[in-house]
Order: sequence, then structure tokens, then C-alpha cells
Amino acid sequence: MKSFRNVGNGIKIISVAVFLILLLTLVFYFLFKDSSTLISEMIVNKIQYDASKEIDDALTRLSNDRQKADIIVGTETNNGVIALTFDGLSDRETMDKIIVLLNENKMNGTFFVSGIEAAEDGEAVKNIVTNNQMVGNYTLSGSKDIMNLSQQEQIEDLCRANLVLKSILGITPTLLKCNTTHYGDSILESAYASNLNKVVLSNQYLSYQSFSSYEMTTNYIRNIKTGTIVSIKLDDVLDESEYRKSNQPIQPAIDKKTLDKKSTEESVTEEEQLIQMITWLLKALKENGVRTVFVDDDALTTAAIITSQESKGSSQGSQTAAFLGLPIVSSSQTKLPEKNNDSKTDQIDYPDFKPMIEKNEQKKAPVASHLYTSEKGVVFTFRGISNEVVLDNVLGELEDMGNAKATFFVTAEEIEAYPSRIARIIEKGHELGNGGVTQDSHLQNLSVEEVCKEIYRCDLLLTSIGVNSNNYMPGYGYTEGNIREAVSVISNGEKEYNLITYTVSMVRNSFSTMPADEIIETCLPVYVYKSLKRGDIAYFRMDSTVFNDNAEMVGELVSLVAENYVFNGYVSVCVDSTEEDSKFETRQIPINFEILPLSHMINTYENFETGTRGLYSIQSPSEAVEIDKIDSETADQMIYSNYIGNPSVSGSQLKGFIDTTGIDTTGKIDENSENVIYLTFDDWGGDPVIMSILDVLEKHQVEASFFVIAKNIDIDQEDLPKEEQVSPNPNLLREMALKGHDICSHNYFHMLIDIDDDLKQKETLQHELVRSYKTLSMIVGDIAEPKLFFRPPTLAVSQTGLQTVFESGYKKSISGDFSVHDYDCTSAEEVFNTLEYGNGTYEIGAGSIVILHMNDQSGFTAEGLDIFLTENANKPEEERYEFAKLSDYLNEE
Repeated sequence: MKSFRNVGNGIKIISVAVFLILLLTLVFYFLFKDSSTLISEMIVNKIQYDASKEIDDALTRLSNDRQKADIIVGTETNNGVIALTFDGLSDRETMDKIIVLLNENKMNGTFFVSGIEAAEDGEAVKNIVTNNQMVGNYTLSGSKDIMNLSQQEQIEDLCRANLVLKSILGITPTLLKCNTTHYGDSILESAYASNLNKVVLSNQYLSYQSFSSYEMTTNYIRNIKTGTIVSIKLDDVLDESEYRKSNQPIQPAIDKKTLDKKSTEESVTEEEQLIQMITWLLKALKENGVRTVFVDDDALTTAAIITSQESKGSSQGSQTAAFLGLPIVSSSQTKLPEKNNDSKTDQIDYPDFKPMIEKNEQKKAPVASHLYTSEKGVVFTFRGISNEVVLDNVLGELEDMGNAKATFFVTAEEIEAYPSRIARIIEKGHELGNGGVTQDSHLQNLSVEEVCKEIYRCDLLLTSIGVNSNNYMPGYGYTEGNIREAVSVISNGEKEYNLITYTVSMVRNSFSTMPADEIIETCLPVYVYKSLKRGDIAYFRMDSTVFNDNAEMVGELVSLVAENYVFNGYVSVCVDSTEEDSKFETRQIPINFEILPLSHMINTYENFETGTRGLYSIQSPSEAVEIDKIDSETADQMIYSNYIGNPSVSGSQLKGFIDTTGIDTTGKIDENSENVIYLTFDDWGGDPVIMSILDVLEKHQVEASFFVIAKNIDIDQEDLPKEEQVSPNPNLLREMALKGHDICSHNYFHMLIDIDDDLKQKETLQHELVRSYKTLSMIVGDIAEPKLFFRPPTLAVSQTGLQTVFESGYKKSISGDFSVHDYDCTSAEEVFNTLEYGNGTYEIGAGSIVILHMNDQSGFTAEGLDIFLTENANKPEEERYEFAKLSDYLNEE
């Protein structure tokens, strides 16, 4: 019995022990549901990490010196870098993959790790530093609550986190990042007292949900400002302040529900999505030439640190200052006018625009309705994304075109209301622009300050979705009222704005009952528009009620404009020619322009040396070369030495001459028996006809001489009567010069020079001759000055007229011996036959100056010339012509 009782007692003891173990397990389970909580309690209760000394020292420093830590905040630089931070820790496998990606792409990242996470996985933290990346303090738990703690509690939190990191790494971090989008004085003082001398404030936030495609990632990187601090949250999604807060830069707008659904359907874990996002991001950075640096790198902090002496008010205000370089009006509440004239309170810390308005002295920003570019591209702009059906239809039409990329100007309200629509626009590779706030005519009644605030508010929201745009298009393209002055004011900050309107608007109230083809003919009549010109801006309004329930109309207009005025254009061809009259019809030919994003067009600059086409500067009248005039006696002598005439203009047709002996009537250049001929082109036309000629010349590597009616490229025609003004096309002249051709004058208005000996006629002619050269020089003078060569319109001359040409400063007056009359040819074969076999009176020979045309009626010229040059290249060498431009053989003496 005794032994049995002993056994029984042993069982009781074991039972009690088991019961106690289970009880303690349950207690620990409910008190410490995860290891993070347990580790946190261990740290706080000094079980493993005793930071008492560090905390006491920090509190002493705080009481002796209320100095604040410096804030590192992203500020735009020009050195092609951004800072990349990783906030929190993920699982070990994911962390290892991130480190590998950084090393493979030779990128640097700063990892902000909380004390608890570090204590849980010290090896992961060591691995970061071992692989030459940086670690900073992310507080004890990475909680947002630290901002609401007392300063003693903040210091206890920061010192304990630092001690954990020091115990793992052997060094004490000096960088702090809190899980917040702003810093107050309290946390800045606590950080400095805890030996955390710098705190990091991110401009933009990303998570595993941020991008759904590589194209979207690339667009994000292309729009990001260098100097930005981008934070990737490794263990969390973005909260409301990071995802939607209007005055903080955050991640691109994504339809979170859509992405979550997609992820579920494809059974992709959050960690896998995170790795995919980081892979895309690093690849896009590398392909766009952007490198990443540590947040305290000199390349970033030289411009980005806000010292404790400089930081007044909230850090939000400091970010505002970084945007414009302006003094801050802290915690302001501004009433912004709405369409219905009601107002709402806008919680934005606006810059104080008043000093800038005064400093601007009422200057007005220029208006861009057309871009001066040599690039073969046009811009399609859109406004109004409230009608989702219309938007999707337009996006579909653009996608069907292949590489067409457009610019969508969105308002602050639209950015907030339609994140999924914004995301679709970006995913398709299109770009966003600043559409302000007020869209209707009320915008024109706002004060300068109110317009500045509208631009600023929309910019903050664009920045918040990862878009950096300095293009502002007011509602309906308005530029009246105070709009231009406001854009000038806000451009005096660090961000210069382009005020965008349009060349042609495709949606108007008067179009409500018209079919699409009639609208096109009304907006772009073929007798005026042979195509859109390179640099033109076509504007489509998508939210208009003009077309009632026809949701496909805007998309149809987009398609028709692209097909008929961008990818193709119009020329006129002669179908019947008699001595009394010629009949013409319109035909289409390809021009292969592109639809390009506005930012691309504005940020691509011409480079003559590399052959890059892009924006160029038109010289001012004061910069343009003035022709040196000469006296009448010298001019008379030059008629006999520097005038190259025409066989049909001789004898009595040389008006006003008493003696025509010695005046050239051959129309040729003595080329010392070389078999050289000179192709020349007169007048002016649209892009389709002139580009087709330039393409043929380039195909055969032939350079020619172009005699231009200068009014057609003059951007300043305000002094002309309205009926005489034309839509200028300087970009096309620029293309001629870039291809190496001679640019010469065919007068300004095409005024004939067979004038009488009349002082008034002579003064009028001289004014036109001088203006013609100066206009040409303003456009191409920086490439190569126009040649001082003049061709008399219709080849008609007089003694007074030629004298005036030379008195005005021209060195040569050149007619030529062979006129093709290509504008009257009824086929390309007729153009070729005339060139090859003559015009019935004259034939081409060595030294011939061939007169062709580039007006819109010369629709067969390019094709006929192509046949002629091809046939010539196939001839035996002794029969083959060489081709030269006039300046190759004629000097300007």
C-alpha cells in the first residue's frame, strides 16, 4: 500500500505540474499572443536589453538643450539620384531576395528597422549591413503612436530601439524614420536628445500594391523628380495619410480593389507581389539612368537637409517650401471657389504667394498653343474623365493606333474621385497634366492668388500619385483674366510651369447635331489644313454634353484626326491642264507623324550635331542678322555680274533697261564642264508635299536650294491685315535647314520685282526684301544663316527691281534656265518626262538650274523627282548627272 500511495502521490505531483504548465501557457498565450509582443515586453522590462543609462543621458540632454534633429526631405536636384528606403522587415526569404536585387542592380537602399523586428531576426539585420546596405532606427515597434507620446516616452522608445540595433550591429544608428508623414517639434527634440541627429521624411510611399505592370512602373519613374525620397513599406499596406492625403507625396493612384482581386485570382502572395514590384522599380530606375543613394548621401543631403534652425512650423510646411522655395503660411485654411460659387475649406498649407505676386510685377506667362519643334510629332490633349464610357472608348482608340501616347489634364477633384480611371490612363502609357480646380469661365474671375492656389493644390495631388508635371492647362484652355499672371508668379519658384492651350479644339457646342466627318471638315478644312503641323496641339473634351448620349463620338473624332491629319495628309494634284485653266483634286499621302506626350515634346531638345529633333529657340528680331545694304551705283554694277537670268526673260522683257548687253540670259552656272545640275524649289506648302520632297532628296542623298515665301513661316504677323495672315509653319523650314539644304528668299509676300522707277514701289519692295531675309534668319540662323540668294517671283524683273534687290543686301538674284511647271503636271510620269526629256523648248544640261515647286498643288513633284533621280543613278557614269545646291558653286560676294 505504501508503494502504491507513493505512486499515487507521484501521479498527483505530475498532474499538478502539467496543470501549471498548461495554465502558464494559456496565460502567456493571452498576454503575449505573438513573439513581437513578448520581445517588446522583454525589452521594456529590461529582461534582455537595459537602456536605462541611454535613457537617462538622453533626458539630461533634453533638459539642457532643446535642439532639434535635422530633417532630410527630398528636394529636386539635377544629379540623377533618388533615395530608396525600406520601412520594416519582411520574412527572411523576402529580405534575402531584396538584398540580391539591390546588389544585382548596383543600387543602394536604407533599411529602417524597428527594435522589435531587429530583436526577432537579428541575422536579417546583419545581412543588410554585410551586403553594404544601410540600417536606420524605425522606433521600437514602427507604430504611428509615437507621435502622441510624451517626450520621456518618446526618448524611452527611441533609446531602446537604438540599443537593440547596436547590440546586433555593433554601431549605434544616427538616422531615424518614424511611421508618419509629418514631424513636430516634440519628436525632433526627442530624436536629437537620443543621438539620432537626422530624421527622414519621405516624399513618396510604395507598397506591394503600387504597380500592376512594368509599363506603369516605368511611367512612374519617368515622372519622378530626382532628389525624391521613395519609401517602400515591407510589412504593411499604405494607410489613408500615405495613400490619399492631398498635401503629401505618396504612391501612384491604384484601384486597390482591382489589384486585390487580381492577386487573389492568380494566387500570388503579398511577398511575391512585393518582390515583383521592387524588381520592376529597380529595372525602371536603371533603364532611365536614375541611381539610388543612401538617404544621408551628399548627392541628396546637400540640397535636402532642413536644419533645426530652418525648420519653422510643421515639416509639411518645409516640404511646401522645398516645392517652391517660398516662405510658408502655416496651418492656413483657404476658401477655394467652386463652380457653383459655394466654397469649401481646404486643409492645405499654402505658400505665401503675396510676396511673389508683388515681386512678379504683373508679368504674364507665355501661352503655348503650338510647340516650336523639329520633331515629327503632334500632341493630343484631353480633359474631363467623369464619363467613364467616353474615357474607355478614347483609350481604346488610342491603343488601336499602336504607339500613340496622349496627355490627360486632370483636376484636383478628378484625382480624388477617380483613382481607378487615373490608374488606367497611366497603365496605358499616357501622361497626366495639371488641370487645376475650376474648369468653367468662373476661372477667369479669380484673383492671381486664387489661381496660384488652384495650380498648387492640383500639383500636390499629382505628386501624391507619383506624377511630376509642370504643364498646366486651364479649363477649356482659357488664358484670359489673371491666369497668365498667376502662372508667371508660381513659375518664379523652383518649378517653372508651361501654360498650355491648343492649336485646334475638336469639341464645341455648335457641333451637337453634326456627324463626325462634318466636324472634322469644320475644324480642319482641307483647303487650310493639309495635315496637322509638327508641334500642333489638338484638344478633345471628353465630359461635354454636346454629343448627348453618343459616347463614341469623341473616340471617333480622335481616330479621324489621327488617320487623316497625323499619319496621313493631303496634297493637291492637277487632273486636267489647259492654257486657260487647270483642275485639281485632293489626295492623301502618308506623312507618318507620331502622337507624342506633351512632356516628351517639351523636354526633347534639338541637337544639330547628333541629329536629334526637338525643341529649338526662335531668335528675336534683335538677334536676327541684318543685311548690309549697299549704294545704288554698286547695285547697278551687280546686275551685270550677280544676276543669273532665264532664256525666256531677255530683250524687251528686261524691263527698264536701255542696254541689256552683258546681262545673263543663260540661266546656268559655269561649272567648268562638270556634269552638275542644281535642283531648286519655289514657294511654300504644307508638311505633306514638302516632306515628301525632302524624303526623296534624302533617299538619293541630294542637297537642294529652297526659295521660300517668308510670310508662311513668320510667327509675328500681328501688323498684317487679318485677311493676309496665315498659320505659320517655321518647324518645316527648320527641317529643311537641318537636312543641309540652302534656305533662300522668294520674297515675303511673293511681290514681283518688275517694278517701275517709282520711289514708293521701291520702298515697298525693299521693306519686303529685308523682312523676308530677317524672318528666315530668325528661324534657322543658329544652324546656318540663310543664303543671300533671291529668286524673282515668276522670274519677271526690271532694272529698278534688280537694283533694289542688290541695294537691300542680296548677293545673287537667281532665276534659272529650266522650269518644270510641275504644278501643272497631271502625273508623276509627266514630271519625270519633263525632267528627262525637256519641256518642249528647253532641256536640262550641264550647269542647269532646275526650277521646281513645293506648293500644295505640286502633288506629283516628289514622285516624279524620285523616278528621275532613280533613273539617273542607273545610267552609265559618263551620262550621269551630279547634283549640288547653289551655295556649293556660288559664293556670297
